[in-house]
Amino acid sequence: MVRTRDQNFLERRKKLNRLWPIVGTALTATLVLLYILLFIRTPKLVNPYLVMELIHTGQLADGSLQLLALICPVAIIFLFLTVGVVILFGFGWYKTEKRYLRIIEGSQ
Repeated sequence: MVRTRDQNFLERRKKLNRLWPIVGTALTATLVLLYILLFIRTPKLVNPYLVMELIHTGQLADGSLQLLALICPVAIIFLFLTVGVVILFGFGWYKTEKRYLRIIEGSQ
């Protein structure tokens, strides 16, 4: 028999599980729209082929090159922080799923 506390936990997880397709789709759409917006508004930040072409033709101003050189380390740090957060969420997911297994094993 499943305890009341565990039953409440399972119900909350079911609600969150039903919300994930909406949240995941919204996050994916936001990411795609952000990339498109950056590609249109500031293509030097997201289009490496454009930057290579501008460097080879000498059309990239020194100020822009310095700005891009500054943004690159910041972007890499942000990338590592994002991956770190995803890994932490993975550990949280693991702990939750481990609890699920314990609840299911106890109810049999």
